[in-house]
Amino acid sequence: MLDICIFDLTPLPILIHDSVLFKNVENSVVDNIIELYDEQRKQTFISIDELNKYSSTTQEILFTHSVIQLSKDKLLFDKDWRA
Repeated sequence: MLDICIFDLTPLPILIHDSVLFKNVENSVVDNIIELYDEQRKQTFISIDELNKYSSTTQEILFTHSVIQLSKDKLLFDKDWRA
């Protein structure tokens, strides 16, 4: 919750997290974190995998606010870096 405190107490305009942050966190805790992010007036950018394991509320929040959605067939770059 350090990130939320920093968000609230500083002029930092954005917060960015990669999916690695959420890998070792319980699903219900991630649900709560996403709800906290949703309450913020500042922007939060996250990369998150496996949406189906989170609550329907969390999925709805993420789909409502998502800017880009990538998949194995919808890549960000022309080159597939997995190969």
